[in-house]
Amino acid sequence: MGESGIAQANRLVGQYRGVTLALRQNKGMEEVHAYRIAARRLLALLALWRPLIHEPELERRLTRAVGTLSALRDA
Repeated sequence: MGESGIAQANRLVGQYRGVTLALRQNKGMEEVHAYRIAARRLLALLALWRPLIHEPELERRLTRAVGTLSALRDA
């Protein structure tokens, strides 16, 4: 059986925190890639939960961060 929505959210937030810390310590290509993946997964989760919790500022900040790091990835 799959994990519950709360367990999935906790796992995704934990992954996001981990990759954010790794990115702050080392701004390499792999850290940027891992951050972008974790942030996009978190954005997808927020989109699914939007009827329950609507955090437009958090969604904007995550989207902006992914966009900013896209330029770094492409460089």
